[in-house]
Amino acid sequence: LHAHLVAAFPRCGYCVESHGAPDRDPVWFGMFKERARIRDSHVFLSDRPGFGIEIDWDFVGAHRA
Repeated sequence: LHAHLVAAFPRCGYCVESHGAPDRDPVWFGMFKERARIRDSHVFLSDRPGFGIEIDWDFVGAHRA
């Protein structure tokens, strides 16, 4: 979400994104079918509408409380 906010303001040049690690945060890595790519300290956002993410509802259903 932070990267999307920064992308909306052309003069903003600072963003902090954290994606954790699959072994430390398996829910984050399982809940989304794809995430923003991070390469060489740059975040590459999807051009899909909204936040550009797709939730894996099968994963969510299997892990709901």
